[in-house]
Amino acid sequence: MNVIKPWQTTPTELIKQAIDFLHQDTEGTRQIAFLLLDVGVETLFKIFLLLPETITKVDMKYPKRAEATKGSFHTLVKTVKEAGKDRLSGIDLADIKYYHDIRNKLYHQGDGVIPTIENSESYASIAVELLYRLLLVDLRPLLLEEQQKTELISRRKDLAMRELEPVKKKLEKSKRLIYTYLVTQLDKEDSEFAQHSFIERMNEYLNRYSEPETKRWKSAVKRFLNEGLYIMDDDGNPVMRYSGDEVFIEFVNDILDNNPAGAPPSPFDHYLESFDYTNEYNILEIIMADDLTEALLLITNLMESFQQVITVDNYCKMRKIINLDIDSIIMDKDFEIELRRIVEEGKQLLESISVPNLQDGY
Repeated sequence: MNVIKPWQTTPTELIKQAIDFLHQDTEGTRQIAFLLLDVGVETLFKIFLLLPETITKVDMKYPKRAEATKGSFHTLVKTVKEAGKDRLSGIDLADIKYYHDIRNKLYHQGDGVIPTIENSESYASIAVELLYRLLLVDLRPLLLEEQQKTELISRRKDLAMRELEPVKKKLEKSKRLIYTYLVTQLDKEDSEFAQHSFIERMNEYLNRYSEPETKRWKSAVKRFLNEGLYIMDDDGNPVMRYSGDEVFIEFVNDILDNNPAGAPPSPFDHYLESFDYTNEYNILEIIMADDLTEALLLITNLMESFQQVITVDNYCKMRKIINLDIDSIIMDKDFEIELRRIVEEGKQLLESISVPNLQDGY
């Protein structure tokens, strides 16, 4: 409904904003929604009482109505009930006073009061109905749309809990077991990589450089690892990949030295010299891993004597599912198809893990 009268604008916008906040479905947004609803209803009542009789068609004289807008909330509600008469049939304004008391507690006690979902939705319904009956603005379709949206989200979250959460829990357990197995495997080989000092330093390093504000240098190096350097023709088109060590080192050092995060230390190089790696990129790949398990996977996957537990690509896919926030896809039009694809991918990843007895207990 388009608001066409100036006196309709403020209460309508307040109640619309309240509905938007209400259906974000968090405790904080519910608090904001409740405050906005109360302000919207109070504003609505005052505008209704102050409008000329030619608009509202009420019998009560203007001085009495105007005086009520200056008094207590109780007086305001009582006067609206008297002036509104039949147009308020079926609405119990005592509910408004009850919700206003909750608003007072919320306003004065702050975070100590969280309106319930039931009270918030009920207040929204009454506010929308009052707006329609007193000022002829119909937000009922919006409220219905939001209620339908809330019901859709609830159904989809229930579906995700049934189908995705069990897979996520198995993947999380597998992730922990993979790490334990990697350390055990390295330890059996009497490798320096299994030493507590190495693992602790590697973990500290990864945590430091995985922070969002210091991750740009990692992204830049990863782009280079994926794309490489190319010899260009006269038109600027790549014709050959260039793999010169000096150019590579100069490029990486330039990235690290000129980044606000600073160049990362390289305390792990001597550990990595004990095995034959295929190209100069592997050290960077290892120290750029996103977590410790991924770093240990890169090491064990490069050493012929160690069993490959899972490919790094599959491990990254597994971690992505574990960390998936269902809210990020909840409103996709193909949600159920995407959910089933993710669940199936998770099951396939579980089957791809080749650790003895890893599936025990599932």
